[in-house]
Amino acid sequence: MSWRVNMIVAMILMSSAVASEELPDAELLEFLADWETEDGQWIDPTTLEQSMQQIEATSKEVAPYD
Repeated sequence: MSWRVNMIVAMILMSSAVASEELPDAELLEFLADWETEDGQWIDPTTLEQSMQQIEATSKEVAPYD
């Protein structure tokens, strides 16, 4: 009899897991879309970070006009 109880509990848990799946909200989809170019290529966030670091380093090397 205990195998029946275990089976019923497993079925209940599996059905609740399937029912709890949700579609992503619009904000998440928009955020993910920001990491894709217009031609469908994905942008690696680490590449973007490296580019920003290079820009900051370059801007520190350039002397302001006096």
